[in-house]
Amino acid sequence: MRRLDVDRLSPAVLRIVQRAWGLSRAAGREEVTPESLWTALRIEESEARERLEAVGLGLDPLDEAPLPALPPVRMLAEPVREAISGADQLARQAGRHAIAGTDHLLVALAHQRDDVAKASREAGLDLEALQGELLADAGLRATPLEVGLDLADAAPPVDDAALVLRLLDASGNRLGEGLRVVEDYVRFVLDDADLSERCKRLRHATVAPLRHLPWEHRTGVRDVRDDVGTEIELPTEAARGTGRDVLQANLRRS
Repeated sequence: MRRLDVDRLSPAVLRIVQRAWGLSRAAGREEVTPESLWTALRIEESEARERLEAVGLGLDPLDEAPLPALPPVRMLAEPVREAISGADQLARQAGRHAIAGTDHLLVALAHQRDDVAKASREAGLDLEALQGELLADAGLRATPLEVGLDLADAAPPVDDAALVLRLLDASGNRLGEGLRVVEDYVRFVLDDADLSERCKRLRHATVAPLRHLPWEHRTGVRDVRDDVGTEIELPTEAARGTGRDVLQANLRRS
């Protein structure tokens, strides 16, 4: 790995690498260590942290601690580089458009570090099952709906409560992701501390109700295998020419 391919890593993964770099420097380390990456996974808001928090491995977020810039690859310890590369390889098995998320990084780090695997296992987090879920999506392609098809007939029978929970889960994730991008734009591009704090409060307030829904219930109703929207693409999705374009897209998304 000669450089971090930011286009292949989710914003949450990039934040975790940044956080790990900050933790390593605060500890007097000259490179990002696997220990700091593990700690960052347990601190920084992400799906992986929600999993870890559900089994008692989450740590309190460091909301007031600023994130440093992404470190150069030469500042990543070998196990960290291997974990990031492993996360990317795992994600690529789900298709050419897939990017590495925090679940991929968590699984890949556990492959590199016995202590991470042991701590997860002892807490009751089945990383082998999580890897199986990630790999189950590999190579799948949704079949486009035919024009004029009756959606009521096409949809499989789903319990009403599960359907509502699935909608809440998907919409809540989309909302949180969109607001996080807006918050980062205000913080790093506009450099506006007051507006950044207001955005953070808004994000926390809007996604807080989802925390009342048990994590295992939310993931239990997901159906990536049969989701007809996973392969739908629009030309505008790849046409974000400026930071303002990204901001506007995420404002509309939220």
